[in-house]
Amino acid sequence: MHTIPDTLPCPAFVYDGSHGTFRFNSLAAAWFGVDNPALPRVRSDLSFDVCESKAQFVIPQEKTPWRRALTGERILDTELELHTPSQAPRTLLCSASPLKDGNGTPWGALVTLTDITTERLESRQHAQDVKHLRMILEGTNAGTWEWNIQTGECRFNERWAQIVGYTLDELDPMSVDTWLALVHPQDLANSRTVLQKHFAGEQPHYDLVGRMRHKDGHWVWVHARGRVYQWDEDGAPLRMAGTHLDISGIHQAEEEVRASQAYMQALINSSSDVAIIATDTTGLITVFNTGAEKLLGYAASEMVGKKTPEVFHLESEVIARGEELTAETGQDIHGFEVFVHAARHGRSETRHWTYITRFGEHRTVSLSASALTDGRGNIIGFLGMAVDETAQIQAEENARLAAERFAGAFDSTAVGMALVSLEGRWMEVNGALCEMLGYSEEELLRTDFQTLTHPDDLQNDLALLQQLLANKIPNYDMLKRYFRKNGELIRAKLWVSLVRDSHGAPLHFVSQIQNITDEYLARQALQSSEARLRGLFDLSPLGIGLMDYKTARILEANDALIAPSGYTRDEFMRLTDRELTPREYAPAVRNAIEQIRSSGRYMPFEKEYIRKDGSRYPRHGAGHSHERPFGPSGSVVTGGRYQRAQTPRPHQERICLHRQSRAAHTAHVNFRRIVAGRFGSARRGQRRRTGNAEHCRQEQRTPDAARQRSARYGQTFGWQDGHQDAAG
Repeated sequence: MHTIPDTLPCPAFVYDGSHGTFRFNSLAAAWFGVDNPALPRVRSDLSFDVCESKAQFVIPQEKTPWRRALTGERILDTELELHTPSQAPRTLLCSASPLKDGNGTPWGALVTLTDITTERLESRQHAQDVKHLRMILEGTNAGTWEWNIQTGECRFNERWAQIVGYTLDELDPMSVDTWLALVHPQDLANSRTVLQKHFAGEQPHYDLVGRMRHKDGHWVWVHARGRVYQWDEDGAPLRMAGTHLDISGIHQAEEEVRASQAYMQALINSSSDVAIIATDTTGLITVFNTGAEKLLGYAASEMVGKKTPEVFHLESEVIARGEELTAETGQDIHGFEVFVHAARHGRSETRHWTYITRFGEHRTVSLSASALTDGRGNIIGFLGMAVDETAQIQAEENARLAAERFAGAFDSTAVGMALVSLEGRWMEVNGALCEMLGYSEEELLRTDFQTLTHPDDLQNDLALLQQLLANKIPNYDMLKRYFRKNGELIRAKLWVSLVRDSHGAPLHFVSQIQNITDEYLARQALQSSEARLRGLFDLSPLGIGLMDYKTARILEANDALIAPSGYTRDEFMRLTDRELTPREYAPAVRNAIEQIRSSGRYMPFEKEYIRKDGSRYPRHGAGHSHERPFGPSGSVVTGGRYQRAQTPRPHQERICLHRQSRAAHTAHVNFRRIVAGRFGSARRGQRRRTGNAEHCRQEQRTPDAARQRSARYGQTFGWQDGHQDAAG
């Protein structure tokens, strides 16, 4: 019996229970670390332990399979672990049969062994893998599914049912129709397309995001992934398994993120007046909004992912700022780092920079740079927001220059100027106003214009101020009286305008005050003098007239000149000197015109005028030239008288002519003063006219007839087409 193990093809040994010895065959000897299996070994000679599989404690000798066989028990495939000093643990299947003597009493045991170490390792690894997979699935909160493609039978886990609000019992019996009843109709066609591509080998996995109807009626977003794991010999899919993940929260978050991104992008793009430029940590542009496109002239497609902000910055400014930062920090800072140095150290910075547009134009911007960080505070990029302040800076510079010019004009002008508060107090006054009113600047600033205004002028001034405040008039001017410090009353011309802020609210008044007291007194004297001269002109017994010698039109005439003609004043003033003068006096008239042109006056001479009734009467005339202030044509102040019928003696005639000449001279000099607006008084008195009038031939005549007659005489007198010369 002891030689039986050697005949067996598997590791085996005989245990002699009566002597406590083992006899191993060669295969078993190697496992138990026995050098000479032919020699019987007692237990004490051996060094091995056997343990129950997956247990850490050694099996007692009385519990070993071979000792149990001594009791007559047959042991079949008991799993043990064999531990020897020189070998790795080995997992064995142990079978033991009792060996009996002739009396049927067990004296030993035949033990056969099968090494299942590899199988158990693989089984344990598989079990571990399954455990890990289960833990992963439970950790991901995923639902699992298996699908028999041929029969349509499906198996779902509890989580799969929970995702759609059911229990497994509620879904039983489970098949592919269960899934079809829950999937969104709009996602079904897409699911079939993806599935067919996976079956055809075009995609390694079935991967789809879709909707499934929850038991409560709402839609649940599910990410389904799966793979065919069994194919038949013809390559047709047999079985498929996969997972379902509830991504409703993720999907909603993604939608919110997309909406937020769309909203932010809309805000960024709508900020056409603000250039928003974002970069990564190296300076490469990642965002270039419409405001930046508008300001710089570049398209976003030209800048995003291709350029850094350095390309549109003024190089000299970047270099200068880099040198400043290098000196401050002791580190070499240049290029893009110049813009983001403060942001890298947790500070946002706002500075003025010069941008150079695509077209070479320089724009001054206020640039604010800050860091973009992730949820952990790590810098992931930088954000710059630039506002074009070129127009504002230019406006401020213009305003500064205007203020300087105003201040210069305010202080240096000879006209009194003041800024007046809405309550009427002097806010600022110039030296001319202080001198005009007799106050020092400090004294004047302690008072108001109402106190210094004559009471009779105050209400009109205040009424105009109210119209100015109500925006009914843009400005106003008026004549008013002011009291000087010494009580003297002066007359002034006042101009007032209102300054408003950018919202249209009134701020203060600007007043200009010109002292016109001297002019007022002179005007009063002139008006008095003119009144006296006008009286002399109108009441003079000597005929006096003002005539344009280039057109022969009578501009002014007194009653003494009109009365002998028989015309009314209106009729007479519509006539010209040529219409009143007979044709035969043309040489004398031309001679007078030449004298006017050469010397500015003509010597006394006689001629005749034609009355309205056609008769004639003599005229003794003399004149001086005068340039009209209201036109380019010259005019002549003329004077004359008419004689009675009797003919004076030669000596008397000379005396008459002399007196007439002196009277005419005095009259037209006085009238010239009226026309020229000179100051002073006219000569007092006029010499009395003497002589007799000579009766002339009677002839009926009207103004129209006179004009027709004059037209025939025009060429003779040297008058042509309304631009003729005349003297009378």
